[in-house]
Amino acid sequence: MKKTVKRFLFAGAFLLAAAALCAQQKPAAVIEYSSGDDIVIIRQGKRVAFKDPIGLDLFQGDQVQTGKGVFVELSLSGGGAVVKLAENTTFVLERLSDGQTSLQLVYGRIRAKVEKLAGSDTFAVRSVQAVAGVRGTDFGLDVVASRSVTAASTTTSAYCFEGSVEVTAFVRSDALAAESLEAIPRAFVIAAGEMVRVEGETGKSDAVKTTLDESIQSFWKA
Repeated sequence: MKKTVKRFLFAGAFLLAAAALCAQQKPAAVIEYSSGDDIVIIRQGKRVAFKDPIGLDLFQGDQVQTGKGVFVELSLSGGGAVVKLAENTTFVLERLSDGQTSLQLVYGRIRAKVEKLAGSDTFAVRSVQAVAGVRGTDFGLDVVASRSVTAASTTTSAYCFEGSVEVTAFVRSDALAAESLEAIPRAFVIAAGEMVRVEGETGKSDAVKTTLDESIQSFWKA
């Protein structure tokens, strides 16, 4: 009897482990379109080899890098969102499970069209300077870095084409920078045709809400 129970428990544990493994291996997104093959996928610290990027499955934790002139469109698992990556963009599929979607934009430009979420589901795109969260809308995020003779600066722009976006910007005044204190989160809500720009250099940063820049609209229209 004891041996039977042990076998049963062992079999149950094996099935649970197998189920967990399958859940981990479930694709988080698939590449639906690519204008070229200059794409780098980093998975668990290693570059993924592939012949054709279209139809390629992506998994939670994958880093995607697009080269010059390469634009990519991803369909996230569940069919609730489409993400477009511009050229020279690096982003990470941080989390796509249990209704929680978190994407990290390291550098470049992305646009996401998200259908209305249900219940407690969340969808957010973040950079070092800001987090943009939505319940269902059409929005984008840009991260641009520049370097001059005297200082390096980074600008994050979160913008909305449809619906509304909740933006949390991390700002740091001269006084906070002088004391090496953490940035303070500042909340904004933007509607269609609006944006929040976060700019900073040498440890300082500030955020401002304004109308959507015409150059951004022109870029995505093109």
